[in-house]
Amino acid sequence: MAMQFDALKTIELNKHTKTLHPPKLPELAHIDDLALTVMLDFQYQHPVTVHCDTTIDDAAIEMKANNVHLLFVIDDEDTVIGLTNSRLLHGEIPYKIMQEKRIKHSEITVGMLMLSREKILCLDYESVKTAKIGSIIENFKRNKRHYALVIDLDEEGNQQIHGYFSASRISKSLGEDINTESTAADSIAELQNMLRELK
Repeated sequence: MAMQFDALKTIELNKHTKTLHPPKLPELAHIDDLALTVMLDFQYQHPVTVHCDTTIDDAAIEMKANNVHLLFVIDDEDTVIGLTNSRLLHGEIPYKIMQEKRIKHSEITVGMLMLSREKILCLDYESVKTAKIGSIIENFKRNKRHYALVIDLDEEGNQQIHGYFSASRISKSLGEDINTESTAADSIAELQNMLRELK
């Protein structure tokens, strides 16, 4: 016997109706703005994942198709075990792997050149919620990283990736390239003064 369902009440679409959009990047952010304004939030955008056995050629295609520069590397259980980006896929590392392992470029997998889980810069979401952009930049500099994952807990208390920061996204928002290879001695105050001079 077929199940019976009640139809929902209908409403009219008025002439002022617009679609919902994810938050946009501010036209120009400031170093003392809240860090969340420049975080890529997975509540609004899906992360792009690739299996660790995916070839780097296929990973590059996936990256281009999704217009991203960062891929999350997963295992057979869909657990994140690393990251890879366009620099790793197209840099010198693939050629070193070819020489060391004596394999073809088409045989190199993402798992061979990913940034492993232990080396990924991770930040706690509770701390990030009240942090300023300048603090994220300082984390990049101290750890010499271009990406930082933001971690929170699900309802069962398990870690989940809420989103991430990228140095390139922050640079674009600030209108100024941030040098993540700098030492911790480079103070946020110096960068702030430099940004003021550009106004």
